Amino acid sequence: MAAPVAAAAASTTAVKTGGGTSAKISSCLGIGSTASAQLDLLQSLVGKHLADPTEADNFAHDDYTKTTFERGIPRYEHPHLVAALDILLMYQTNRRGKSCCGLCVCRRSYKHDPRTRLVELLKRWLRANAINANVGEDEVRRICGLVRDLLNHPQLFRSRNKRSFMHTIAEVYEHMKMQLREVLQRDRTCAELAGRVLILSRNLISDALAYLLLAATDLHSTDKLPSIEVVSLWQSLPAESNPLPRRADVGQQAIMRDAWLTHCGLLIAGLLSMRWAFRLFDGKSAEEEASKAFALKDRSPDLQAIRDAEESPN
Repeated sequence: MAAPVAAAAASTTAVKTGGGTSAKISSCLGIGSTASAQLDLLQSLVGKHLADPTEADNFAHDDYTKTTFERGIPRYEHPHLVAALDILLMYQTNRRGKSCCGLCVCRRSYKHDPRTRLVELLKRWLRANAINANVGEDEVRRICGLVRDLLNHPQLFRSRNKRSFMHTIAEVYEHMKMQLREVLQRDRTCAELAGRVLILSRNLISDALAYLLLAATDLHSTDKLPSIEVVSLWQSLPAESNPLPRRADVGQQAIMRDAWLTHCGLLIAGLLSMRWAFRLFDGKSAEEEASKAFALKDRSPDLQAIRDAEESPN
């Protein structure tokens, strides 16, 4: 028995933890060298995976003692998280240790040993997030990483019980993987819905501009354009006010010269030259190109002379 204990203690010397703190706490709690090595390892994993850096310190102190074996939540949003909680509760319910009391063998329970501390940490997280409809991917990934790393150290958590600690953690990990898959699918679905909304919005605005250009006017020059989509109309905007001069088409500009001078034409040209139009219909590249064009116009000598004249008191 001494050899496995020594090997377990040696295997944790490479783990960068607050070993001194854990050793003092282990001494105060009256636990042996194996339990001390377990506490060091678990404290390291908690500090590595959880977002709050104080969790590792809290884990080493008497902050995760045994709580109720009941679910403690009246309703839930995520069945896999509740299943993982039930597995931990069953483990705690069935877990018993043996100790000799003279002539008889007594069964004892555990209240604040390293296994209990980790189970209580997981129970606390599962109870808080099983009722959270918007549990985040990062949160689920952290707990997945914690239990997955723990499965790499079976030599530290030997058990004689039928439902062992490592077997329980492995079952919890399977449900956490399923929960992570659901979260990722939900995120992708949200992204697809947002993309669909963007497409419908783009179509609506494009159709509205086409209606203003055709139905509300008697312009005939639009019949000569190859297309009246927004990305094509940019090519026909007047040269002096075209927000995307690199895309300008001289032929289309000549066709639409008179049309853009009408009241409706000026309104539509103004809408086509707004920043949201570049971002909505052609993305970041069009927006950057328009910004550079506006910057060059702002620095032009003629515009600067007009501004100086307007600012002059005379």
